[in-house]
This record gives sequence, structure tokens and C-alpha cells, in this order.
Amino acid sequence: MRLAGKVALITGAAAGVEGQLMGFGGAAARLFAREGARVVLTDIKEEMGFKTAEQIRAYGGEAVFVRHDVTSEEEWQEVIQTTIATFGKLNVLVNNAGTGARFTVEETTVAVWDAQMDVHAKGVFLGTKYAIPEMRKAGGGSIINVSSIYGLVGSPTSTAYHAAKGAIRLFTKAAAIQYAKENIRINSVHPGYADTPLTDKRFSDSAVRQVLLDRTPMGRLCSSRYERQARQCGWLRIAGLDEVGRGSLFGPVVAAAVILNPRHRIVGLDDSKKLSAERRAVLAERIRENALAWSIAEVDAQRIDAWNIYQASRQAMAAALALLKIAPDYLLIDALRLDLPIKQKALIKGDARSVSIAAASIVAKVARDLRMVDWDKEFPQYGLAHNKGYATLEHLEALRRHGPTLLHRFSFAPVREAACWAASARQEPLPLHAAEAPPLAD
Repeated sequence: MRLAGKVALITGAAAGVEGQLMGFGGAAARLFAREGARVVLTDIKEEMGFKTAEQIRAYGGEAVFVRHDVTSEEEWQEVIQTTIATFGKLNVLVNNAGTGARFTVEETTVAVWDAQMDVHAKGVFLGTKYAIPEMRKAGGGSIINVSSIYGLVGSPTSTAYHAAKGAIRLFTKAAAIQYAKENIRINSVHPGYADTPLTDKRFSDSAVRQVLLDRTPMGRLCSSRYERQARQCGWLRIAGLDEVGRGSLFGPVVAAAVILNPRHRIVGLDDSKKLSAERRAVLAERIRENALAWSIAEVDAQRIDAWNIYQASRQAMAAALALLKIAPDYLLIDALRLDLPIKQKALIKGDARSVSIAAASIVAKVARDLRMVDWDKEFPQYGLAHNKGYATLEHLEALRRHGPTLLHRFSFAPVREAACWAASARQEPLPLHAAEAPPLAD
């Protein structure tokens, strides 16, 4: 485990209750504990904080919760003392506590300005100030200050929040230089748009969410929002479904179904097309190891030609569902619906919006790519290991020169045309004698 033997103090960490939308601090506390760290969670939200710490302990971790106002110097001294008294040392500090304030310059009051500076800039300063002596005793440590993308750029709707988050960034640069030689690393992180308790209400507005997606280069906010909504309605076994290979000219369409374990978050899930092959392989292994259930099914080229690719994709998904060792009671599907008596939600670009669909996308993509590598050994002239059967110039030229195999999809125009006009095709002359020729029309 990566954090075995370490002691971590995380502020703003109350929102880590299983089944609810988690904040950065709560999610970090659970992950730290899973990686072997002993964790002190602090926040002003006592009931939620105690529950998060209790759940971490129930899963075998070591965690305590302390009520803590990060704007108070006295409370910072007390929480550091509590950490040392409880676990004997301090190795990691995550300054995560924060609030929001969406006001323009003219709308911002002095009270709002001071509150933002207190929680963000002052809170980070005090935490760093009182953590450093204990880290020095431990021979070094790591301080992670959570700033924001709004600590780097401006926006039309916020002022004090930007200034406070920007202060964290520059404070971090100064502190990092001052204590680097003592083996104390100090870094700031600047998250982009993410679903947290702080943003949930505003991001739930579809118009606002679309604006945020338009501002995001990758065009996605992949999250567990839809899974949480389903659980809040009483659904427990939530399966994500996706297919890969729909546009390929060769081989099967492959579908996967995945029921993720809500107690084991897999970091980095996203649309498989946006991930490198190496990253997909790592995530696929983690999904297979930690999911409650997963399965893969395929529909071959002949059935695709018989049914059409849309119906074949649906049949592959239905087959994958039937193979799950746990029967799902709710489905999250990328872009389509299945004729099954199970509650379901279709999401356009679902593999970039739902972690369950993203997981299915990754598992299916890795499985199909491996099949293409195997088929490339049998049909090396088509470059299947590289193009995965899609209509690249290399593949189209190979079709023109060699014609299609029986594993190509003849209902797809490039394959159908290649079967008729391949360069290797030969027209045999007809044994038609002049005497047998039909008479010319008058």
C-alpha cells in the first residue's frame, strides 16, 4: 500500500459518506485510508464527519474526526496536537477546506471578501505554519494545498473566490522554496469543474452544465452522479453498459456490462477512446478485480450483416447482461435502450458522463483490441493490430488489393464495394459465340 505507515491530516473532509456525493476531502480520506494511511479528518460539519470516519473504520481503516474551523489559529494548534497525541506524528497535510462566493466585484461585500480570504488563504497559511515543525521532526513530509482552476483564470461571476484561490497558488510557491531542503514538499493542485457538494446544486442545471462542458477541452465531467441518483431511489445493483467496434469494418461488436463496487472507487474512469492503450489496460485490470460483477459478450460479423449494426449492438449488450453473476436492477446505457424489464437510463455520450458506462467501455475496448491483435496474425495484410478493423487508409487499400475476408462486415459499404472491385478480382470472359449473340434491336 502506497501510504502504509503514514499519518495524514485532511481538512474539509466530512463529505465522504458512502452513497452520497463526496467532496475532494472526504474522497481523499477514504482513498488515503485504503492505501494504508492513518487519517485525521477535520471539518465544521460534525455529524457527517463522524459518520465518514466511522465508515472508514468499519472498512478496516484508522480514522478519527475532529471539529475544526480552519480560520482559527488556536484550533489549528489544537488539531495538530490531537493528531500527534493520537497517531504520534504527521506526514501529510491536505489543506482542502473551502467555500464558494459567486459575486461580481460590485456585488462583493467586505464581509464576503474577508470570509473567502480567511477560509482559503489564511486557512492554508495556518495549516502549513503549524504542520511544518511536526514534519521536520518526522524527517520530511508533504503538504497539498487545494486551489482551483479559478486560482489561474477569471470568470464572469466570481471575484473573492478567485483572489483567495490565487493566493493559495502563490503562497504554495513561496513555501515550497523555503522548505524544500528539509524534505518537505509543498504543492498546490488546481481542479477543474467537478461534481462536489459545493457545486452540485448549480451543476444540476442542464444549461449551466452544458456551459461548463463547452469550457472543458475534453468535453466531459465523468462522475458517479447518475449512480448516486439511482441509489437514492432505492436501486442497488447498477450496471453500466457500452459497446465498442460499432463503426469497424471487421470482426464483432463487443459489449461489456459492469456493476461497480460503490465502496471501492476506481480513479481515472473515462471514455475508453480518450485513454491511452496502456492506461486502459491498467484500468481494465482494476475494474475486473474490484467490480461486483462484469461480463463481456459479442456479436459476430455475419449476424451484424443479418441484423444491422444497431440491433447487433443491442443484442451484444443484452447478452453481456445475461452473463453477469449478479442480476442488476438498474441500467445505465450509452445512448440506447434495451427491450428488457429492467429500469434503465440512456445517456448520450454516457461513457464520458457515467463511471459505470466508462468502466464498461474500457473493459469492452481492451477485450476487443486483444482480439484484433490475434486476428492480425492470421490476416496481417489488413493491419488489424493497429487500425482495430476501422476504415483507415491502410485498411481500405488492403481491401482494394486483397478483397475482404469472411470476418469483414459485408453490409458496410467499403467492404461491399471491395468485394466487387478488389484489385485481385478477375472477370472471366464469357464463352459467347457470334452465332449465339442476341440480335441487335432495330
